[in-house]
Amino acid sequence: MKKIIVYVLAITLMLTCFIPVKAILQGEENYYNYIETRRNDIIAEYNADNAAVYIMKAVEGKKLDKINALGELISLYNQYGKSINIVCAMSTLMDDPYFSQNISDEQSEIIREILSTPTYNKTYISGNFEIRYNSTSNSTPVYIISLMNALTTIETSFITDLSLNRPQSSILTHRYHFYVTSDYDSNSNPAATFFGFTSGFRTSYSVFYGIQDADLNSSLTTYEKGTAAHEYMHAINHNYFNLLYLDSWFKESWANWAALIKYGISTIPDYAVNAYLSNTNYPLTSNNFIDNYGKVLLPMFIRQNYGGDSTVAEVIKKLPISGDAITAIGNALPGDSVTLNSIFADFMRYNYSPKYFYTTHSNGWNDRPLISGNYSSSYSSFTASNQYLDTLSAKYYEFDIPSVGIYRYNIIVNAGTSTITGKLMLSYDSGYATNTSLGSGTYLEENINISSSAYSKGCIMIVNTDSLNATGNITITVTRTRIH
Repeated sequence: MKKIIVYVLAITLMLTCFIPVKAILQGEENYYNYIETRRNDIIAEYNADNAAVYIMKAVEGKKLDKINALGELISLYNQYGKSINIVCAMSTLMDDPYFSQNISDEQSEIIREILSTPTYNKTYISGNFEIRYNSTSNSTPVYIISLMNALTTIETSFITDLSLNRPQSSILTHRYHFYVTSDYDSNSNPAATFFGFTSGFRTSYSVFYGIQDADLNSSLTTYEKGTAAHEYMHAINHNYFNLLYLDSWFKESWANWAALIKYGISTIPDYAVNAYLSNTNYPLTSNNFIDNYGKVLLPMFIRQNYGGDSTVAEVIKKLPISGDAITAIGNALPGDSVTLNSIFADFMRYNYSPKYFYTTHSNGWNDRPLISGNYSSSYSSFTASNQYLDTLSAKYYEFDIPSVGIYRYNIIVNAGTSTITGKLMLSYDSGYATNTSLGSGTYLEENINISSSAYSKGCIMIVNTDSLNATGNITITVTRTRIH
């Protein structure tokens, strides 16, 4: 039986590994300063992959020399095993010929182990791909042919049709390498893409894990084809921007977009999307392990409203010029003043009723995101005080509308000195929601008549589109008066 791709471990990590933006910056600063007594605490708090990034940033900032950085990376490997960012960081160090000539034999042996690729005894080559695998058969297995066919169509979609740059695994050949191995990844990943540098050029390769001999007798499932598209998009991304320094939320959401547009919504697990919908009160840019995959909703929103898949692909092309994902998104969106911040409130409005607004969706998605406050129709007025709103996040406060009558609602949102954006959504049951803008600013007020015959529920959504600052002490006050 083929390996069933399960993300139980991922869900566990989701519940335990959310890292606030300030904490990430603090962890990075700790590595910049290289406080030895905090080293183990940092690794435990921010995980080995994040620690590898901090180490390399410390090297670039000349806060840590390469010899000590090498020792730290080896220590991470010894404690936590092989990981994508450890491999990339090690590859980056070893691509310096002057540095690589001055390491010990013991270090060389560990480095070879870290940078090693899976073993194989057979190679199947077609076009721009080379699949490496183990088999005792002299004929090419069905699984390998199926994977090659998938890769060929994936390449057409992204390289030919969307004009993205083709990745490669070696500076000596144009081919991209996919490894198929019966081994299991130490982090329980069904597949992974490893990236680094060879003579200054970005190179990468992908691995399918846990494919046993019996699996080679059958074709890839649709999900596995989506996984191939997901991993290939990682390689494409690295071709434009060093993936070591590209935030996970962007890497995984754009890779899931690749799987989605090529092989459909079934390649995106419902629980991944629901994990993000359940965490919309945290920053979009937080690098939470599992809800990063659910942030595929952002490229889905962009493709639906701002020019289709070519605009989503353009974001990747803008990465080298922009230097970060948020700026790249703004540079790719059509219109001089259209940015991620300017579309963010509408994006979060879609997420209030995702199965209605997204033309491509799954029935297994949640009907609603996380609701921060829920007030029954017995409340003629209510106040939500001292509310905190993180950057690039949203909160939703629902209230039931009485079943009989027409009511005048006075809505006031006082954000003190912070600038936020507000929207009022009205709906019947869990379907369509209207959109009334409460405007943007430090003080928002709206007076509106609502008929119980038209709507049964209202929702006040507040959004923080400040890319740098979270806001606190927000007060929302709603007063209802019957007029008919």
